Amino acid sequence: MKGKCDEELNKFSSKSSNLGLVLVNKEEFLLPFEESSRTLLDYQKLSKTKEKYPRRIEIIRKDYS
Repeated sequence: MKGKCDEELNKFSSKSSNLGLVLVNKEEFLLPFEESSRTLLDYQKLSKTKEKYPRRIEIIRKDYS
């Protein structure tokens, strides 16, 4: 749950299929006293996660360096 998450959602949408997830619902609302924006994302697991996940930390670091 966080504020405007469209940029992060776009980045994650390509990776969600690797994890067997599909976005079912996206609900945006304002907190009553703060009046700050929040977003709830509801995912459904449709298939098993691919065998290469979870990855070891060394592999993750290599992918991002």
